[in-house]
Amino acid sequence: MGKSTLVPEPNTPDAIIAAADAEVTEADALALELETAARGGDDSVTQAQVEDAKKRSGWARIRRDAAESKAAARAEEMRRQAYAALLDRYLPAASSDIKADVEAHLAEARPHIEAALELLGDRNKALWAIAMFTSDPSNYKDAADGIMADAPALMPGGSWFEYRGDRYAYLPASIVIRNLLKPLKPRIKTLSGGRDSDFVNAI
Repeated sequence: MGKSTLVPEPNTPDAIIAAADAEVTEADALALELETAARGGDDSVTQAQVEDAKKRSGWARIRRDAAESKAAARAEEMRRQAYAALLDRYLPAASSDIKADVEAHLAEARPHIEAALELLGDRNKALWAIAMFTSDPSNYKDAADGIMADAPALMPGGSWFEYRGDRYAYLPASIVIRNLLKPLKPRIKTLSGGRDSDFVNAI
């Protein structure tokens, strides 16, 4: 069975106050019980017992006031402990110099990305040449190929052509990069912490 969330952990500010409150409650209850019994005619209750119970109640209230100071001191101690634990856990990683390692990984990946962009550049250059040529009605096109093209002036990113039923469109490098990053989008989003949201959302 799990521990009740209503029971404070030992030696916490809440536990210190709770213990002092319990002592006051117990002392007040005893004093009231003895005084009520004496007023009711219970001769077994002595004056000394009633006075002692009232003194105990007063002392419990003094201890309750002291508990406030103890609880405050304990809270400050716990804050210092939490601070020390935080630094002990995270400072090594937070203060580590990872620049060289990150650069090494990027350097390893860069040639592959550059090769992919070269392939894309060659492919787009060829597509643009075909689209530009075939979009001009004065140029020859073999009717058997069924080639069609659209090459808006000064808009290579919007060009495309169809050849024997298949469509081939210009692919901006940004699409390649987004496709490269897409599997990493959840991690990029988490590590970005809300920054560069437009860039992350575009992936």
